[in-house]
Amino acid sequence: MSVPHLEPQAAATCMSPPDGEVRQVAGCYRTHTEAFDRALVALAINCAVWLEPTEGGWRLLVEPQDLVRVRTELEYYDREQLHWPPQSPNVAPAADGPFLTPLLWAATILGVFWLQGVVPGLSVLGALDAKALFERGEAWRLFTALFLHADGAHLLSNGLSGIFVFSAVLSTWRSRGWAVLAAAAVLGNFASVLVHAGTDYRSIGASTAVFAAVGLLAAQAMVQIRRLRAASWRLIARPLVCALVVLGLFGAGGQQIDVVAHTTGLFAGLLLGVLISPRPTAPLSQDR
Repeated sequence: MSVPHLEPQAAATCMSPPDGEVRQVAGCYRTHTEAFDRALVALAINCAVWLEPTEGGWRLLVEPQDLVRVRTELEYYDREQLHWPPQSPNVAPAADGPFLTPLLWAATILGVFWLQGVVPGLSVLGALDAKALFERGEAWRLFTALFLHADGAHLLSNGLSGIFVFSAVLSTWRSRGWAVLAAAAVLGNFASVLVHAGTDYRSIGASTAVFAAVGLLAAQAMVQIRRLRAASWRLIARPLVCALVVLGLFGAGGQQIDVVAHTTGLFAGLLLGVLISPRPTAPLSQDR
């Protein structure tokens, strides 16, 4: 998208507010859509904004004290729009979309669940076990426990939620998605075992990975919001609050719910997501 531009005569008319008008003109645009998109940018940094039709298009009005902030933010916005959407030389076919591998993962845990019935000792061998990990060094349990489930309801719950939330992670993280997700899930399991060190703690299920994915998505959203030049800490914290609400609603109630594993999975995803996401380049403004 190119930066909106008006003919010199129309721009001169648009940029001259009527006598006595307190509001200042932050920009002029040919169409209502262009003006409205930039009005949203001003609203995102907590500035009041008005749109007014003119002979040459639309103009964006703001309060005088907000003029410099809004124009600065609009310059960044227009500059970014010059390279959006990014051009990709190769378009992957629909069959290679983000839902394919999560569906394969769901088929895998279904197959493992069938094997648990055929080989009774499989659950014991692969479960997350605090004593086995620390006393016998059976580190593989941090990973294998993610594929084991206690019953059909447990499998169905994690399988369905995993398909959707893993697809979102893969859409966001692209080729790194599975590696980042696996690292966050294993880290969450390890943190959970640390909390239960010295006990007879055992756990199975993919829910740690599901909540790790929620944490990754929240972290990515926080980093993207941080890229706004005038984003406040309150705005950045919203994805975190949403993730905690998801944890409270779906991961902290009911019988035989491993609240610790859900919590450590979520925060492992948050930590890893913040650490390896692209870093913003501009400082925050103070929250109003």
